[in-house]
Amino acid sequence: MAEVFPITIRKFLLLWVGCITLVLMTYNPFGLSFYHWITGPSKDFFSLKLLAGVFIFSTYMVLGWIIGSQLRRVGVATGILLLALLVNEVLAELEGASPILKRFAVVLCIGTVLAVGLAWPHFEVNMSGIINKRYLIPKIKYRKYWHWWHWR
Repeated sequence: MAEVFPITIRKFLLLWVGCITLVLMTYNPFGLSFYHWITGPSKDFFSLKLLAGVFIFSTYMVLGWIIGSQLRRVGVATGILLLALLVNEVLAELEGASPILKRFAVVLCIGTVLAVGLAWPHFEVNMSGIINKRYLIPKIKYRKYWHWWHWR
């Protein structure tokens, strides 16, 4: 029963690449990001910039809602604390490195913590074997009452 939503290395890597891509689309130290596009000197393509901004903002809101609903306040606070400690440790290790490398390392840390936050409920189910009530799937004979319009 604990294998309702199994997570594999492949699924986690897909989540990680997606989160890294989102964070790199928002800001990256190479100057090819939404932040640099908005703050650039050109005032062209305002509607396209607005559309891209709404897309990125709504994506972050959905991810925040998913992580917040799964991990609750304590989990989100722990994730923020973990992110701060991870960034501090990485920047301490890269003390003599170039600023671009430091910024890129911070972006990778943010994407990694975001991916772990998204995958954590699956890790928790796989490690403990305890399934949260919202993941339960009813027996086959009760599936006709599973949809909300059949609830009485």
